[in-house]
Amino acid sequence: MKKIKFTIALFLLIFGGGQIFAQFTLSGEFRPRTEYSHGYIKLAVKNQKFALATNQRTRLNLDYKTGAYQVFVSFQDVRLWGSENQLVNNDGAHSTLHQAWANIHFNNVLSLKAGRQEIVYDDHRIFGSVGWVPQARSHDAAVFKYKANGFKADLGFAFNLYEDSAIKNPKAFQYLWMHKSFGSVSASFLALNNGVKGVDDKGEESINYSQTIGTRAGYKAGKFSAFLNLYYQGGKTKTNDKINANLIGLDLGYKVSKAISLGLGFEQQSGNDMKNPNKEQNAFTPLYGTNHKFNGHMDYFYVGNHLGSVGLRDMFLKLGYKKNKLGLGAHMHYFMAANNMPNDLDAALGTEIDLSMSYPLAKGVGFKMGYSQMFGTDSMVALKGGDKDEISNWAWMMIVIKPTFFTTAKK
Repeated sequence: MKKIKFTIALFLLIFGGGQIFAQFTLSGEFRPRTEYSHGYIKLAVKNQKFALATNQRTRLNLDYKTGAYQVFVSFQDVRLWGSENQLVNNDGAHSTLHQAWANIHFNNVLSLKAGRQEIVYDDHRIFGSVGWVPQARSHDAAVFKYKANGFKADLGFAFNLYEDSAIKNPKAFQYLWMHKSFGSVSASFLALNNGVKGVDDKGEESINYSQTIGTRAGYKAGKFSAFLNLYYQGGKTKTNDKINANLIGLDLGYKVSKAISLGLGFEQQSGNDMKNPNKEQNAFTPLYGTNHKFNGHMDYFYVGNHLGSVGLRDMFLKLGYKKNKLGLGAHMHYFMAANNMPNDLDAALGTEIDLSMSYPLAKGVGFKMGYSQMFGTDSMVALKGGDKDEISNWAWMMIVIKPTFFTTAKK
């Protein structure tokens, strides 16, 4: 805590005055969320008790901008209510530095952003902030950024020297992301070379690289929108197996009226054949994506799980309503395995219903809540365990407060 106070004081001393051309903003976030779960992530079992818990994310953000550079620091505290003694003796145990980066502008089109930072592209499918979870995701990386005439290009690098088996960071990655809009049409391209600590053909320690290459193309005009995701993965796993996997997704949207929107889509992530397994890795890995945003809110797939499995086919229907600040959502997902299940089981895994509501209580204050239920099948039981005859549901509600404590910016 003393370090945080010292850093804030230092920022105010250096950047708080004397440079009228600079912009300094001190902001924050307070976000407690209470969750009820009975079959969240996997199907409930008989006589399973429900769980009720409240987590909280608190952030303090310092943002300083000039024409030559920008510095951003975000302190973050994440905790589960009741997990710490009332007479606390381990102050700071839950506190981290979520972001700490500087973006240096070489000229009007080229800059370098270096330090701990969130990396987010397109719809968060491969690179995302994972903002739903309290801790979120950030990377230690350096990213060269180019922006001119509606064209954007980022070239990013990361190499981690730190060795700890409990830390799951990649050993290294390099990527190129490009984006261009042409009126109603937009297109992005991503090439990611991702290295993890593994073994080579001789069983000796090595850095094994996988390659994810693909595009997100979109069309948006009037009431209609369409977005297509296409990605291919190749290279080697950490155990030196060959990778041959892919992802394809189509998301269609239509604005029925000012208040009502309709969405329809499909996504397939390739998977391994559980009936006739082979040495090749055919299961797609979405790597650093915000996976809670996709494939249902109950996180049965790709949220720390379902990797190296049978893949997934997700057909979904989405209905949205927004009027007088009130926002309502209803999503339905039908899940199937993308490859053969063991023992000739059916590909159908289950159906999930997600309901949500949001309403701004005041400027900078929002209230959100939701309810989800999974209707699993025998194939889901075989894949993840649990009991399909038990009620598997999840509910949540949270308040999000994002105050701006101080700013020199013009409003």
